[in-house]
Amino acid sequence: MPADRIISAEPRDAMGNLTSDCSCRKCGYNLRGVNIARNCPECGTAVVFSLRGEMLRQSDPEWLRLLHRGAVIILITDGLWVLHDLLHRNYYMSYYDSAWATIIDYLLHATYIFSAIGIWMLTARDPSGTGEFNYGKFRTWARIGAIALVLDTIPWMLDDNYWLFHVSGAAIKIISFITTGVIYAGTVLRMLYLSRLCERIPNGRLRRHFLYLSWAFGVNAGLLILSGVALFMIFAGSTKGVPILKLLSLPSFFCFIPIPMAIKVAHIIVLNRLRKWLKHIAAEATYLINTPNRTRQN
Repeated sequence: MPADRIISAEPRDAMGNLTSDCSCRKCGYNLRGVNIARNCPECGTAVVFSLRGEMLRQSDPEWLRLLHRGAVIILITDGLWVLHDLLHRNYYMSYYDSAWATIIDYLLHATYIFSAIGIWMLTARDPSGTGEFNYGKFRTWARIGAIALVLDTIPWMLDDNYWLFHVSGAAIKIISFITTGVIYAGTVLRMLYLSRLCERIPNGRLRRHFLYLSWAFGVNAGLLILSGVALFMIFAGSTKGVPILKLLSLPSFFCFIPIPMAIKVAHIIVLNRLRKWLKHIAAEATYLINTPNRTRQN
């Protein structure tokens, strides 16, 4: 019998009643005092299903399917943005002031909301609370980044309709700077959350890939900030005697065009692998939860 299917040695009395805190994998109900041969009083799931360890295949199948749907939504929105970046360089740029460009802008900013929904689903809490000690803070900050992603549409709407809202350009830039910073931080921490989540598959290779992506997103954000400050000082005329600022402004070209696109493509590839794992594991978890007696110790 595989080690991940063996019932964990939770303390129990001679009658088989659990004598320590143990959360139901389906609803999070505390099963202390419940007999291992019975079902959860809250949701009816077999108690034995909650005694199998911390791997994802022992988790609630509905939760796993929720993560899978979140990954699908993020893959679609990221794919649309990569396609937009490619068209922007070759076709869309010449029509930037046309009515079609305005429509495309509105549609693309609408993907911010869908992407945030996908992130919210992908970072949903395990109903049993398993894994929170390992990645709970990363998961929470990733969700804050999703909220910032929605809020980031506000500066764009204010800037595009400044005549209607009467908001100063400086205020719009400040709001955009804050939300963008939170988005970058949330993205990095989301990669760290996913790397920790992969420990529950377990898949060390996938875990390392998400860890590499966290570094890639972090370095890219740092270069953007550094080059942005340098460009601001150059345009402000503060570069006399400081030629290093011109050198620091060079990464802005690479950060705004090829590097983010390469990172997005890498993220799509790695996230799609996780999506496949989640789909497979959800099917296995459904089988396990419907056949609890197969894993009982004789």
